[in-house]
Amino acid sequence: MEYNADVCLGCGLCVTVCPVTTITMQLRESQPKT
Repeated sequence: MEYNADVCLGCGLCVTVCPVTTITMQLRESQPKT
């Protein structure tokens, strides 16, 4: 089964199935660059 970072970020319980590195990268990309 594949888990999308977006799906995991949208669900607190799903965060555990996502690699922390992937979540961090997604959050960094989502944040506006200053």
